[in-house]
Amino acid sequence: MPVNSFDNYPMSWKPNLENTNQAFYKELAKRLEKDIKSGVLKPGTMLPPQRELADFLDINLSTITRAFKLCEQKGLICGVVGRRTFVASDVTNGSILLSNKEDRLIEMGAIMPSTKPNSYVLEAIWKLLKEPEAHNVLQYDLAENNSMQKNAAVQWISQTGFTTKPDNILFAAGGQNAIVGIFASLFQCGDKIGTSELIYPGVKTAAKMLGIQLIPIPDNNGELSIEALKQICKKEELKGLYIIADYHNPTTHCMSEIIRKKIAIAAKELKLIIIEDAINSLLSENPPLPIAAYAPDYTIF
Repeated sequence: MPVNSFDNYPMSWKPNLENTNQAFYKELAKRLEKDIKSGVLKPGTMLPPQRELADFLDINLSTITRAFKLCEQKGLICGVVGRRTFVASDVTNGSILLSNKEDRLIEMGAIMPSTKPNSYVLEAIWKLLKEPEAHNVLQYDLAENNSMQKNAAVQWISQTGFTTKPDNILFAAGGQNAIVGIFASLFQCGDKIGTSELIYPGVKTAAKMLGIQLIPIPDNNGELSIEALKQICKKEELKGLYIIADYHNPTTHCMSEIIRKKIAIAAKELKLIIIEDAINSLLSENPPLPIAAYAPDYTIF
Protein backbone atom coordinates (compact mmCIF):
# COMPACT_ATOMS: atom_id res chain seq x y z
CA MET A 1 0.00 0.00 0.00
CA PRO A 2 1.26 3.53 -0.77
CA VAL A 3 2.43 5.51 2.24
CA ASN A 4 0.49 8.60 1.16
CA SER A 5 -2.97 9.14 -0.31
CA PHE A 6 -2.96 10.27 -3.95
CA ASP A 7 -6.73 10.63 -4.46
CA ASN A 8 -6.63 14.42 -4.77
CA TYR A 9 -2.91 14.85 -5.10
CA PRO A 10 -1.77 16.72 -8.25
CA MET A 11 0.70 14.71 -10.32
CA SER A 12 1.64 15.30 -13.95
CA TRP A 13 1.64 11.56 -14.62
CA LYS A 14 -0.35 8.81 -12.90
CA PRO A 15 0.29 5.67 -14.97
CA ASN A 16 -2.19 2.82 -14.79
CA LEU A 17 -0.15 -0.34 -15.31
CA GLU A 18 -1.75 -3.59 -16.38
CA ASN A 19 -0.62 -7.03 -15.31
CA THR A 20 2.28 -8.15 -17.46
CA ASN A 21 4.71 -11.01 -17.73
CA GLN A 22 7.68 -8.77 -18.52
CA ALA A 23 9.85 -6.95 -15.98
CA PHE A 24 7.94 -4.19 -14.21
CA TYR A 25 10.46 -1.48 -15.11
CA LYS A 26 10.15 -2.39 -18.80
CA GLU A 27 6.37 -2.17 -18.62
CA LEU A 28 6.63 1.22 -16.91
CA ALA A 29 9.09 2.47 -19.55
CA LYS A 30 6.75 1.19 -22.27
CA ARG A 31 3.81 3.05 -20.72
CA LEU A 32 5.84 6.26 -20.39
CA GLU A 33 6.94 6.04 -24.02
CA LYS A 34 3.36 5.43 -25.16
CA ASP A 35 2.00 8.39 -23.18
CA ILE A 36 4.71 10.68 -24.55
CA LYS A 37 4.26 9.66 -28.18
CA SER A 38 0.46 9.77 -27.96
CA GLY A 39 0.53 13.31 -26.58
CA VAL A 40 -0.76 12.50 -23.09
CA LEU A 41 2.53 13.94 -21.83
CA LYS A 42 3.52 17.07 -23.73
CA PRO A 43 7.11 18.13 -24.50
CA GLY A 44 8.54 20.01 -21.53
CA THR A 45 6.24 18.36 -18.97
CA MET A 46 7.92 17.95 -15.59
CA LEU A 47 7.55 14.35 -14.44
CA PRO A 48 6.83 13.49 -10.80
CA PRO A 49 9.83 12.94 -8.52
CA GLN A 50 10.97 9.33 -8.68
CA ARG A 51 10.31 8.69 -4.98
CA GLU A 52 6.82 10.13 -5.30
CA LEU A 53 6.07 7.98 -8.33
CA ALA A 54 7.42 4.90 -6.56
CA ASP A 55 5.10 5.59 -3.62
CA PHE A 56 2.13 6.11 -5.95
CA LEU A 57 2.75 2.79 -7.75
CA ASP A 58 3.79 1.04 -4.53
CA ILE A 59 7.04 -0.22 -6.05
CA ASN A 60 10.75 0.14 -5.34
CA LEU A 61 12.53 3.37 -6.23
CA SER A 62 15.08 1.40 -8.26
CA THR A 63 12.28 0.25 -10.59
CA ILE A 64 11.41 3.87 -11.41
CA THR A 65 15.08 4.71 -11.91
CA ARG A 66 15.60 1.83 -14.37
CA ALA A 67 12.45 2.74 -16.31
CA PHE A 68 13.49 6.39 -16.57
CA LYS A 69 16.96 5.35 -17.72
CA LEU A 70 15.49 3.32 -20.59
CA CYS A 71 13.48 6.32 -21.72
CA GLU A 72 16.48 8.65 -21.38
CA GLN A 73 18.46 6.38 -23.68
CA LYS A 74 15.71 6.74 -26.28
CA GLY A 75 15.79 10.53 -25.96
CA LEU A 76 12.23 10.65 -24.63
CA ILE A 77 13.04 12.37 -21.34
CA CYS A 78 15.95 14.35 -19.94
CA GLY A 79 17.11 14.93 -16.41
CA VAL A 80 18.36 18.36 -15.34
CA VAL A 81 20.56 18.41 -12.25
CA GLY A 82 18.59 19.94 -9.38
CA ARG A 83 15.46 20.41 -11.51
CA ARG A 84 13.96 16.92 -11.86
CA THR A 85 13.10 15.09 -15.09
CA PHE A 86 11.25 16.48 -18.10
CA VAL A 87 9.72 15.16 -21.30
CA ALA A 88 12.24 16.08 -24.03
CA SER A 89 11.31 19.29 -25.83
CA ASP A 90 11.97 17.81 -29.28
CA VAL A 91 10.57 14.35 -28.62
CA THR A 92 7.98 14.65 -31.39
CA ASN A 93 10.56 15.75 -33.94
CA GLY A 94 12.46 12.81 -35.38
CA SER A 95 13.93 14.66 -38.34
CA ILE A 96 16.67 17.24 -38.80
CA LEU A 97 14.84 18.58 -41.85
CA LEU A 98 12.71 21.69 -41.60
CA SER A 99 8.98 21.46 -42.17
CA ASN A 100 7.61 23.66 -44.93
CA LYS A 101 3.96 23.29 -43.95
CA GLU A 102 3.59 26.61 -42.13
CA ASP A 103 3.93 29.63 -44.43
CA ARG A 104 3.09 32.27 -41.84
CA LEU A 105 6.22 31.71 -39.74
CA ILE A 106 9.59 33.32 -40.35
CA GLU A 107 12.18 30.54 -40.01
CA MET A 108 15.01 31.70 -37.75
CA GLY A 109 16.18 28.29 -36.58
CA ALA A 110 18.44 27.41 -39.50
CA ILE A 111 21.74 29.03 -40.46
CA MET A 112 21.68 29.53 -44.21
CA PRO A 113 24.89 30.37 -46.08
CA SER A 114 25.12 33.64 -47.97
CA THR A 115 24.83 33.36 -51.75
CA LYS A 116 27.22 36.27 -52.37
CA PRO A 117 30.39 34.10 -52.54
CA ASN A 118 28.80 31.74 -55.10
CA SER A 119 30.68 33.34 -57.99
CA TYR A 120 34.01 32.70 -56.25
CA VAL A 121 33.05 29.08 -55.56
CA LEU A 122 32.05 28.52 -59.18
CA GLU A 123 35.30 30.10 -60.37
CA ALA A 124 37.35 27.80 -58.10
CA ILE A 125 35.44 24.68 -59.23
CA TRP A 126 35.81 25.63 -62.88
CA LYS A 127 39.56 26.13 -62.40
CA LEU A 128 39.83 22.74 -60.69
CA LEU A 129 37.94 20.97 -63.49
CA LYS A 130 40.44 22.32 -66.02
CA GLU A 131 43.30 20.53 -64.28
CA PRO A 132 44.72 17.51 -66.21
CA GLU A 133 43.92 15.08 -63.38
CA ALA A 134 40.58 16.55 -62.36
CA HIS A 135 38.91 13.17 -62.87
CA ASN A 136 40.78 11.86 -59.81
CA VAL A 137 38.77 14.18 -57.59
CA LEU A 138 35.49 12.73 -58.83
CA GLN A 139 36.11 9.04 -58.25
CA TYR A 140 36.08 6.72 -55.24
CA ASP A 141 39.43 6.20 -53.60
CA LEU A 142 41.08 4.82 -50.48
CA ALA A 143 41.61 7.21 -47.59
CA GLU A 144 45.40 6.89 -47.80
CA ASN A 145 45.38 8.05 -51.43
CA ASN A 146 43.87 11.51 -50.87
CA SER A 147 47.04 13.27 -49.69
CA MET A 148 46.29 16.32 -51.84
CA GLN A 149 42.97 16.92 -50.08
CA LYS A 150 44.48 16.25 -46.65
CA ASN A 151 47.30 18.72 -47.22
CA ALA A 152 44.76 21.30 -48.35
CA ALA A 153 42.70 20.63 -45.21
CA VAL A 154 45.74 21.10 -42.97
CA GLN A 155 46.47 24.42 -44.65
CA TRP A 156 42.85 25.54 -44.32
CA ILE A 157 42.60 24.53 -40.65
CA SER A 158 45.82 26.42 -39.89
CA GLN A 159 43.88 29.66 -40.44
CA THR A 160 42.28 29.04 -37.04
CA GLY A 161 45.73 28.98 -35.43
CA PHE A 162 45.62 25.21 -34.94
CA THR A 163 48.40 23.15 -36.52
CA THR A 164 47.91 19.47 -37.28
CA LYS A 165 49.22 16.75 -39.62
CA PRO A 166 47.66 15.16 -42.72
CA ASP A 167 47.54 11.78 -40.96
CA ASN A 168 45.12 13.29 -38.41
CA ILE A 169 42.60 14.36 -41.06
CA LEU A 170 39.38 12.42 -41.68
CA PHE A 171 36.78 13.60 -44.17
CA ALA A 172 33.02 13.69 -43.67
CA ALA A 173 30.07 14.52 -45.90
CA GLY A 174 29.27 17.72 -44.03
CA GLY A 175 29.11 18.85 -40.41
CA GLN A 176 26.10 16.77 -39.39
CA ASN A 177 27.66 13.65 -40.88
CA ALA A 178 30.85 14.40 -38.93
CA ILE A 179 28.95 14.72 -35.64
CA VAL A 180 27.12 11.43 -36.19
CA GLY A 181 30.37 9.73 -37.17
CA ILE A 182 32.16 10.98 -34.04
CA PHE A 183 29.30 9.96 -31.76
CA ALA A 184 28.98 6.53 -33.37
CA SER A 185 32.70 5.73 -33.31
CA LEU A 186 33.76 7.09 -29.92
CA PHE A 187 30.66 6.62 -27.74
CA GLN A 188 28.17 3.89 -26.91
CA CYS A 189 24.43 3.85 -26.35
CA GLY A 190 23.79 5.21 -22.86
CA ASP A 191 26.97 7.31 -22.69
CA LYS A 192 26.62 10.90 -21.52
CA ILE A 193 28.05 13.97 -23.23
CA GLY A 194 28.06 17.45 -21.72
CA THR A 195 26.82 20.43 -23.73
CA SER A 196 25.90 24.04 -23.11
CA GLU A 197 22.33 24.60 -21.90
CA LEU A 198 21.34 25.88 -25.35
CA ILE A 199 22.75 23.82 -28.19
CA TYR A 200 22.63 23.24 -31.93
CA PRO A 201 19.54 21.03 -32.52
CA GLY A 202 21.38 18.74 -34.94
CA VAL A 203 23.45 17.46 -32.02
CA LYS A 204 20.28 16.51 -30.18
CA THR A 205 19.04 14.63 -33.25
CA ALA A 206 22.31 12.70 -33.57
CA ALA A 207 22.40 11.87 -29.86
CA LYS A 208 18.78 10.73 -29.87
CA MET A 209 19.39 8.47 -32.87
CA LEU A 210 22.36 6.77 -31.17
CA GLY A 211 20.94 6.60 -27.64
CA ILE A 212 23.47 9.08 -26.25
CA GLN A 213 22.37 11.34 -23.39
CA LEU A 214 23.16 15.06 -23.51
CA ILE A 215 23.75 16.66 -20.12
CA PRO A 216 23.44 20.48 -19.94
CA ILE A 217 26.29 22.32 -18.22
CA PRO A 218 25.26 25.64 -16.59
CA ASP A 219 27.06 28.81 -17.58
CA ASN A 220 28.49 31.63 -15.50
CA ASN A 221 27.88 35.09 -16.99
CA GLY A 222 27.61 33.58 -20.44
CA GLU A 223 30.70 31.38 -20.11
CA LEU A 224 30.67 27.63 -19.46
CA SER A 225 31.05 27.04 -15.71
CA ILE A 226 34.20 24.99 -15.14
CA GLU A 227 33.16 24.15 -11.58
CA ALA A 228 29.78 22.90 -12.78
CA LEU A 229 31.52 20.89 -15.50
CA LYS A 230 33.76 19.14 -12.96
CA GLN A 231 30.87 18.41 -10.57
CA ILE A 232 28.54 17.11 -13.27
CA CYS A 233 31.33 15.10 -14.89
CA LYS A 234 31.92 13.19 -11.67
CA LYS A 235 28.23 12.82 -10.83
CA GLU A 236 27.03 11.83 -14.31
CA GLU A 237 30.24 10.10 -15.47
CA LEU A 238 30.49 12.19 -18.62
CA LYS A 239 32.44 10.68 -21.49
CA GLY A 240 32.65 13.77 -23.67
CA LEU A 241 31.93 17.48 -24.08
CA TYR A 242 30.46 19.12 -27.21
CA ILE A 243 31.55 22.73 -27.65
CA ILE A 244 31.05 25.53 -30.18
CA ALA A 245 33.63 28.06 -29.00
CA ASP A 246 33.23 30.62 -31.80
CA TYR A 247 29.85 32.17 -32.60
CA HIS A 248 27.95 29.58 -30.62
CA ASN A 249 24.72 28.29 -32.12
CA PRO A 250 22.20 29.65 -31.13
CA THR A 251 23.58 32.38 -28.82
CA THR A 252 26.44 33.65 -31.09
CA HIS A 253 28.65 33.87 -27.98
CA CYS A 254 32.43 33.69 -28.50
CA MET A 255 34.22 31.88 -25.69
CA SER A 256 37.04 33.72 -23.92
CA GLU A 257 40.62 32.52 -24.13
CA ILE A 258 40.82 31.80 -20.40
CA ILE A 259 37.78 29.49 -20.50
CA ARG A 260 39.18 27.65 -23.53
CA LYS A 261 42.37 26.99 -21.59
CA LYS A 262 40.43 25.90 -18.49
CA ILE A 263 38.30 23.49 -20.54
CA ALA A 264 41.47 22.00 -22.01
CA ILE A 265 42.95 21.54 -18.53
CA ALA A 266 39.69 20.02 -17.23
CA ALA A 267 39.55 17.61 -20.18
CA LYS A 268 43.01 16.32 -19.33
CA GLU A 269 42.13 15.95 -15.65
CA LEU A 270 38.77 14.29 -16.27
CA LYS A 271 39.81 12.29 -19.35
CA LEU A 272 37.04 13.89 -21.41
CA ILE A 273 36.79 13.71 -25.19
CA ILE A 274 36.12 17.22 -26.48
CA ILE A 275 34.16 17.59 -29.71
CA GLU A 276 34.98 21.14 -30.80
CA ASP A 277 32.63 22.23 -33.55
CA ALA A 278 34.48 25.01 -35.38
CA ILE A 279 31.84 25.51 -38.04
CA ASN A 280 31.85 29.29 -37.51
CA SER A 281 35.47 29.87 -36.44
CA LEU A 282 36.65 31.38 -39.72
CA LEU A 283 33.99 34.08 -39.60
CA SER A 284 36.63 36.07 -37.71
CA GLU A 285 39.63 37.43 -39.56
CA ASN A 286 41.81 36.65 -36.55
CA PRO A 287 40.02 33.88 -34.61
CA PRO A 288 41.28 33.03 -31.13
CA LEU A 289 43.08 29.73 -30.69
CA PRO A 290 40.65 26.80 -30.51
CA ILE A 291 40.50 24.46 -27.53
CA ALA A 292 42.17 21.87 -29.76
CA ALA A 293 45.35 23.95 -29.70
CA TYR A 294 45.55 23.55 -25.90
CA ALA A 295 44.47 19.90 -25.71
CA PRO A 296 45.10 18.29 -29.12
CA ASP A 297 45.21 14.75 -27.73
CA TYR A 298 41.75 15.12 -26.18
CA THR A 299 39.97 17.07 -28.93
CA ILE A 300 38.15 16.15 -32.14
CA PHE A 301 38.25 19.42 -34.09
